[in-house]
Amino acid sequence: MAMKNILIGLGILIILIALFFCQDFAKEEQESVGFGNDYIEEAISDYLLTISDFSWKTEKDSYNVCLIENLGSKEDLFPLYIWAYCGEYILQRGEVIMTSGFSGPVKINYPNELSFYDINRFTYEAPRSGSFYSEDIKMIFPSNVQSKILDFNVNIIDKKNQQKAESYYGTN
Repeated sequence: MAMKNILIGLGILIILIALFFCQDFAKEEQESVGFGNDYIEEAISDYLLTISDFSWKTEKDSYNVCLIENLGSKEDLFPLYIWAYCGEYILQRGEVIMTSGFSGPVKINYPNELSFYDINRFTYEAPRSGSFYSEDIKMIFPSNVQSKILDFNVNIIDKKNQQKAESYYGTN
């Protein structure tokens, strides 16, 4: 009887471990919601490149790129809730290296949804770091977006950023 209980326990443990790894794999393969409009995505990425909280230069001749993922629905109008991943890249001995960057949730607002996205009219709100982070997440983002922030898999957008930098330097 004791052996049977041990085998059942081991079986349950194996199933739980398999489910854990399948869940991580599913997160790795998650699809982007998109924005329903390529101009919005491009304009927001261009805007973030102009803001020193997200994009900066630490190396001469570096390349900066910001990619974003929609944390809301592609039908949403402003404000938009995004994950921004901005990086500064250099080419060093034939290899593209990230020297600095920003990764995190951001609320993006725009005063007039019907205009041609002028990057000078966007505004943003992002959580502060450290002990204020959790409090700010609750204040800035609606509850359905808060859960997406906690579950966000940064590896996917990191790979896309790296590929864009490699394409810029012609190493891919």
